[in-house]
Amino acid sequence: MFGKKEQSSVPESKREVPVYTVHSLPRPYEIICTVYTGKINSDSPGIVLQRLGQAGGAIPECDAVIGIIVSHIAAQLVQAYGTAIRYL
Repeated sequence: MFGKKEQSSVPESKREVPVYTVHSLPRPYEIICTVYTGKINSDSPGIVLQRLGQAGGAIPECDAVIGIIVSHIAAQLVQAYGTAIRYL
């Protein structure tokens, strides 16, 4: 009622970096850190890899992620681990 009205801002979309599943990239790179994402049950491996790219995108200096999917069939658990990299 009183005071300044806040302007509504459009929510920013999350930055997403590409996820590679091989270690032979065409450009030299430097390892930054390890990123992880996981989901029980309903997510497909593609969605889990997309989340891995979003986790890498949260790191400002990250250019890409080298990822691997680990699936535990008995526990219906899909996990993705990745190495955040920066191109030299």
